[in-house]
Amino acid sequence: MDLHWQIYRKLELIPSTVHAPGTSTSGFAAWLKQRLQSLVKPLANSLAPQQQVEHLERCWLKSELEIHETKSNDTLTIVWRVLKQSVLDRIHLLQCEPKIQRMQGSQGSFWYAYDPVTEQTTYLESEKDVDRWLEEWFCRNL
Repeated sequence: MDLHWQIYRKLELIPSTVHAPGTSTSGFAAWLKQRLQSLVKPLANSLAPQQQVEHLERCWLKSELEIHETKSNDTLTIVWRVLKQSVLDRIHLLQCEPKIQRMQGSQGSFWYAYDPVTEQTTYLESEKDVDRWLEEWFCRNL
């Protein structure tokens, strides 16, 4: 079985850190894997689909470049770096999101839009204008 797994792993380009099916992992490793998944899943679910793809591509690159030839004691360091980077990415995305508020003035209501990327403020008259502004903002920032 071991020889078959090695051949299959090479043909399918599976990293050497992936264990052969049926090999048991320690209870601690299973617990750690479950806890890490419970931390990462809410973060990944809160991202837009395009952001999820970009995040997974970054994780895949990290796993290929950093985990490929690592020792077992380095694995926790790499996991910590990946988790820390995903949290930092999420914080950065939250800081870069446009801010929109409906304001009430003496002439009626209007919309206030702030673009944190360009630090520009825009005042809009209708929800339709807000929708158009948001579409343009997303097109510029994707």
